[in-house]
Amino acid sequence: MMPASAIEDEAKELDAALDVLGLTSETRFFALSRVPTPEVLLETVRAHRAIENALHWQLAVWFREDAARNRKDSGSGNIAVLRRCALDVIRRDTYKGSL
Repeated sequence: MMPASAIEDEAKELDAALDVLGLTSETRFFALSRVPTPEVLLETVRAHRAIENALHWQLAVWFREDAARNRKDSGSGNIAVLRRCALDVIRRDTYKGSL
């Protein structure tokens, strides 16, 4: 396994090379219990991102979360928990009628 400093150095070299071409990159670090193949790792990251995107879309459309104006103290965190709980209830409901 490569030391963290060597990985960071490689990431910096890649960023410098991409900068010359006018491109950017994003570096992510993962703490894993095993080393998967690059294909498996990429598939896992994409699957996780798809779940996150689907959740955000549902909250934004059904609950108009992007238009929420509650920002005082812990109000925004509290209402976010309530929205996610409501979303869980909606998902578990077996009624086939319209929301």
